[in-house]
Amino acid sequence: MRAESDGEQGISDLGYERTQEARDLLAYLQASSRPPLLRATLTIAVGAARESELEERVETCRRAYGEVRLHRPLGDQLALFLQHLPAQRTRVSGYDDTLTVEQVAAMMPTATHMVGSTRGFHLGHTLSGSRQPVRFNLREGSERDRNTTILSVGALGSGKTTLAQKLKYEGFLLGARVVDCDPKGDHRFHLLEDVAPHVECVTLRPDPALRGVLDPMRVAPEHLRQDTAVSFLRDLLPGKAESTWEVAVVGAVDRVLRRSREPTCLEVVRALLEGDDTDAQVGRTLEVYARSGLTQLGFADPQVRPPHVGERQVTYLPIRDLPGPEPGMRRSEYSHAERVGEQIVRLIAMFAMHLMGSERERLKLFSFDEGWRLLGDPAGRALLASLQRMGRSELAVPIIGTQLITDTLIGERESLENLIGATFVFGMRSEAEAARALTLLGLDPDDRRMRSSVLEMDSGRCLFRDHVGRVEAIQVDLVVPALLRALSTTPRPR
Repeated sequence: MRAESDGEQGISDLGYERTQEARDLLAYLQASSRPPLLRATLTIAVGAARESELEERVETCRRAYGEVRLHRPLGDQLALFLQHLPAQRTRVSGYDDTLTVEQVAAMMPTATHMVGSTRGFHLGHTLSGSRQPVRFNLREGSERDRNTTILSVGALGSGKTTLAQKLKYEGFLLGARVVDCDPKGDHRFHLLEDVAPHVECVTLRPDPALRGVLDPMRVAPEHLRQDTAVSFLRDLLPGKAESTWEVAVVGAVDRVLRRSREPTCLEVVRALLEGDDTDAQVGRTLEVYARSGLTQLGFADPQVRPPHVGERQVTYLPIRDLPGPEPGMRRSEYSHAERVGEQIVRLIAMFAMHLMGSERERLKLFSFDEGWRLLGDPAGRALLASLQRMGRSELAVPIIGTQLITDTLIGERESLENLIGATFVFGMRSEAEAARALTLLGLDPDDRRMRSSVLEMDSGRCLFRDHVGRVEAIQVDLVVPALLRALSTTPRPR
């Protein structure tokens, strides 16, 4: 730089650049860790069947490397070939350069982060050049004493439902108890040839034969029984009901729990009808819901034996057109039908817990689509927390899928970290959703490159965060093509 400064043109930009590089190298060499310098040679193996094709490929390599000059030493081709064999050092001299450790590491286009489990079923492969296989162990959350819940997020058709069905099928092969709740009614896992003989289908509909199958007094854990029953009955009351009505419900639930060995919500209604004028008015209102609609699923008659459910390995619970609020809507703005739908969702989750709680030592899977209904609701998150505690000690694995990540979930990310274990973020359709997904993974939502990669993901590609917290872009694979066709929820053309 000093020599250039004496000339007429002055110091060039390249001179300044070289000076800064020299200072950086000097600071690197004078570091207390005494880092090494490495003599390195980069070689490229190019082969072809014909000489003309070989020359074309050599020129393609030269163009790909741009300003980097590639040498093709005459007479050293055999030595270069042997140099590419494993555990061989450089056999051609005169073409080496001195590099730092960081420079060598930056030259590895096939490097990848470790992700997934050390054992388990094949999940897919990384999207790096090396296409490293990724495995996934459904028991890993319990074995590592970490969160067992598996969350998959993505737009319609991105692959999250197929992933959930793949995990359920692998759990079935392991002998797991599987409870599959399907709000859309399009799952295909229970129709597989080797699964179908072990499936019981309980279609949740306004059917008197199913009355009381979701009664919170029967399906909720004992420590949640009272709160769940009060919440269920209170939300059936009119929105502008007097505060004395809620007090009446709480008192009746408490009386029934004290005097009955096998309490039910229908007993609560009868207890209200036997009370004073306010209690009787509340009882007559709830009696209507106990006889009709989906709400009758929550009112069991103590004189009637409940239907036998849970005797087979797989329980399939389809329930279509369940009313629900839009994601992010305030609870005070819910309509009556939306409040009822929210309660039914909670009861289904508790029913699944009830089915899985009878087999402590067995692996158990609970799959639920439209998971934002549970994650966005404080009572739903309390249910997931109960499932989480059950999962660590009793091998229960909730598999939750959702299309949208609401602002509510992002605002309470710290609480979600205590609920969610492995996370799959599939392709999104908007910048806002992509940024929310990155926040959920603990990545920078302002990183444009990451946001664009999430927007471009399709056909089973996703960002995968494993139980340890490592994040990597992967392609989910179904090894058997016939299984992919069988589990696909996309309508097939004739």
